[in-house]
Amino acid sequence: MKLIEKIKTGFAKEEILSFMKRMLLMCVANVGYALTLRFFLSGNRIAGGGLTGLGVIVASFADIPIGVFVLLVDIPIFIWAAFVKDRAYIVTTVVAALVYSLTTDLFAFLPTLTDNLLIASICGGVSYGVFVAVMARADCSTGGTDLLVKLLVTKLKSVTLGTAYLLVDGLIVVTSMVAFKSFELGMYAAVVIALYSYVSDLIIRGFNRASIFYIVTDRPEPVADAIMAEMDRGVTKLSGMGMYAKAERAVLMTVVRPREVYKIKDIVKRCDPRAFAVLCSANEVMGEGFSKIDYTRSKKDAALEKQSERALAPDGDG
Repeated sequence: MKLIEKIKTGFAKEEILSFMKRMLLMCVANVGYALTLRFFLSGNRIAGGGLTGLGVIVASFADIPIGVFVLLVDIPIFIWAAFVKDRAYIVTTVVAALVYSLTTDLFAFLPTLTDNLLIASICGGVSYGVFVAVMARADCSTGGTDLLVKLLVTKLKSVTLGTAYLLVDGLIVVTSMVAFKSFELGMYAAVVIALYSYVSDLIIRGFNRASIFYIVTDRPEPVADAIMAEMDRGVTKLSGMGMYAKAERAVLMTVVRPREVYKIKDIVKRCDPRAFAVLCSANEVMGEGFSKIDYTRSKKDAALEKQSERALAPDGDG
């Protein structure tokens, strides 16, 4: 018990700071969402997906603020989630949803910066994407279709997350086309959805994407030497066996930037035209030539390790 109390006491300050950081990022993201909505989307009737997109449609025909509409629709979703998700997740999501609804209606007085639909959809999509990444960094959600999709996937095991998002956002885009009687507005809404999905994914997963090459070759030395000499990339030799011929084959593995793919293809073709190569995508690569590996430990990890060592010691008080 003493050990547990010590650990809790030692971690209390760091946990509070971590929570405050999350809440600050959540507020920044929500303000960003609200500004994006007011500056580029709502005034141009671009329903950029999610409950907010649905709110843009409803607000265009009824005197209902977008933030209020989103919060009202969120309530039954939160009730459903309360039976599935843990309490901490529900609390942070409800807080984030309240802040989002408040900021959305608080900035309702702001003017639309441009009536050019293409510029508005591009700026709106990119801006949304940035703040979606900020919200993800805060490990929070504003509820809405994000929470609804996760609940549907939990309930309907055969439906994937990607398919569910596509169906929900697609339905909102089609609804905007019908409501506004404009195919053009629906397409601009689709542009916003595509852009914020791409930008947020790019930021969350990082800019360090790379391509992995697996090369099955009878001439591993010439191929590896050429890659190392001409591209300054490391090569790892793996042992493999062709199960059809029951013959051992060398498998070379190397990681390159996407822009270097064509160069390595030329090298393989030149050094061993009979080689078999497989190209895979890597979201992030850490190590020499790519992003650095962070070897530093957090204060929390260090404190836990120290407390564990004391507990295991002969004179420990655990």
